Amino acid sequence: MSDSIKDRLATDLQKAKTTGGTRLTRISEVFKNAASQAINEFKEGSGEIGLIAKDTVSTISGNLNQNAEEATSENASPTDFKTLSTRIFNLLSAEIKVQFVKLDAKLTERYSDRYLTAKQSAQQRLENFSVWYQNAKVNAEATGSDPLQKKQLELENQIGEAGTSVAQKEQQIKQHLKSLLQTAIAK
Repeated sequence: MSDSIKDRLATDLQKAKTTGGTRLTRISEVFKNAASQAINEFKEGSGEIGLIAKDTVSTISGNLNQNAEEATSENASPTDFKTLSTRIFNLLSAEIKVQFVKLDAKLTERYSDRYLTAKQSAQQRLENFSVWYQNAKVNAEATGSDPLQKKQLELENQIGEAGTSVAQKEQQIKQHLKSLLQTAIAK
């Protein structure tokens, strides 16, 4: 009688492992497919944006070369280098702003609400990052500590705690299974 219970438990345990493995495999495949699709969509979108960005950069480069030729053709002396560089910087800055407005208009036209939502999200994140950076800079200067080292220590502590928690859960599960098996064998 005892051998049949052990055999039945072994069979049931093997069946549970197989069923769990099959489910895990299916879930894994679903996640892999979802990740693959997301990556493909991202690549396609970045390719389109990349082409628009290349056009913008080539236009800026052409205009900058033209403006630089105009500025240097005025026979500027070496003492006027600062004035010349300031003028080129201002021309470049203006050109970049114009091209950015054109790029923004193209992306808005092509992607409408999706682009505007992404743009607003990016602006909000940039503002949040700017505020965080300023606060971190002030705190680091005030305390004399390095925020990177502080964050690294925090992450190491969190990882250590997570590892301890996982190990404890594993021990609990093993103990529970062991007691269940002992109970089943004793019957």
